[in-house]
Amino acid sequence: MAFTKFLLKRLVNYLVLAFIATSIAYLLAAWLLNPQEVMYPPTTQGGRPIPPEVQQAYFDLRNINPDVSIWQRYLNWLSDLFTNPWDEKWLIAFEGVGG
Repeated sequence: MAFTKFLLKRLVNYLVLAFIATSIAYLLAAWLLNPQEVMYPPTTQGGRPIPPEVQQAYFDLRNINPDVSIWQRYLNWLSDLFTNPWDEKWLIAFEGVGG
């Protein structure tokens, strides 16, 4: 019984630490990285600039819109992490990768 309690405490401890580390990494990335600098698709298509509405929709879909506060994006990310199906996330995240 004592060994099971010990293992359970360790598991909870590791889950809390993983959550804290992941949250810090997300917040640092959201604060330091500028999605407009490395936008995919590029800001021009065939020599024409992409309209700002299309860029905003692209950013909103991926939850990287710089016009939305970091805390709101973090809360959106947390709620998506626990409520949305993972298959939809992977399809959006890897759109265009691999062919």
